[in-house]
Amino acid sequence: MGKLRDQTHNEGFHFKRRPEMLPLEAINRIRVLSERGMGSKAIAKSTGISRNTVRKYLSHFQTLTPISSEVQRPSRLDSFRDQIHEWFLACRGHCPVVLRKIQSELGVSISLRQLQKYCQPWRTQELHVKEMTQRYEVPPGDEMQIDFGFDEVLIAGVKTRICVFIAVLSYSRRVFAKLYPVENQAAWLNGIESAFEYFSGVPVAVVSDNTRCLVDGRAEHGKPIFNRRYLQLARYWQFVPVNCRPYRAKTKGKVERMVGYVKTSCLAGLEANDLQDVQRQINVWIEAVADIRKIDGLSGNPIERYATEITALKPYMGPNLTQLRLETRKLNVSGCIQIDGIQYRIPGTDAGTDVDVLIEQERIAVFLHGQCITELNRTADAYEASTFKHRQKDIWEPGNVRSSSLDRSLSEYDSFVQEHSHVSC
Repeated sequence: MGKLRDQTHNEGFHFKRRPEMLPLEAINRIRVLSERGMGSKAIAKSTGISRNTVRKYLSHFQTLTPISSEVQRPSRLDSFRDQIHEWFLACRGHCPVVLRKIQSELGVSISLRQLQKYCQPWRTQELHVKEMTQRYEVPPGDEMQIDFGFDEVLIAGVKTRICVFIAVLSYSRRVFAKLYPVENQAAWLNGIESAFEYFSGVPVAVVSDNTRCLVDGRAEHGKPIFNRRYLQLARYWQFVPVNCRPYRAKTKGKVERMVGYVKTSCLAGLEANDLQDVQRQINVWIEAVADIRKIDGLSGNPIERYATEITALKPYMGPNLTQLRLETRKLNVSGCIQIDGIQYRIPGTDAGTDVDVLIEQERIAVFLHGQCITELNRTADAYEASTFKHRQKDIWEPGNVRSSSLDRSLSEYDSFVQEHSHVSC
């Protein structure tokens, strides 16, 4: 062996030790500990990885230079590298969405595993690595978590901010998503009832964050003070309102993750004609993607687990307390929209413009490109159009009549008709 080593050395060949390649979990652990302020020595002691290897990866994190001991083989995706990189970042690293775009827009056939491997350097170098947290599970029918997500989509070619109410059944992970042009108390309450209707049942508890739409504040001992209307809704449907501790959003981690999932898998790159079209696309995505997705660590997909959970939910029995409709209306020539047979004038907007209207029991909110342009009271702001009424005295003034109508000559009548022929009936 020594003879061979001397020979190869003399011929100009040099053997390099194969660099130690760590699993992704170990790399992420090094990054997390480094972000906490630990040095290479402390990280090596904590992880059991050699100090030299830790230093190599710390240097890599700073310079973003690739760590590889193998020659990178050309890929057929290299021709579309910039486009794929753009999609990857826009979708927050969610490869299934990127894969669908590659197949539909580029016409390239590739497996999800191949794409994930291709994008792995971007994931470790450009996406923030989050520390893993312990997951907790609940029995079927025990809990539903709710939250609002916000994003921007292209509606009729205009970048528009939208608000999406999201509810997740904690056991099955089945999701419900409903679009609203604004986040307010009416949207929260209507979203909860809409979720009950969609899931065909009511859970034992509903978990929310500390939004002012539901929580008025906290008592001295820290117990949340729920809004009166929210408590009324809870009593009506007989569920327990549960509130996260302040600054502990991970208490409802299932819906937090789902908000991110909806943004990356559904809303990223979405284009629509109007808000109703956005909702239709969300509904299709839930059925085609979200309901059949695989969940790490759990058996069965959400729709399969829901078959078990539905038996534990309290059956949904309407009617709902809140009534909220989102519709699109076109302004007529008078600058008005018509809601339930009543016209309302919309100031500062041209005839023929399409606007989105959020219709409540007593209030109407009008939106243009995601921005609220006016709010109307359904009773007080009803528009009454002026009407033109023909009155006999406008034509037959007393001075025009000599005596009785029987005394007028035919020529006098003909003269009057010619004089007033411009009057339309």
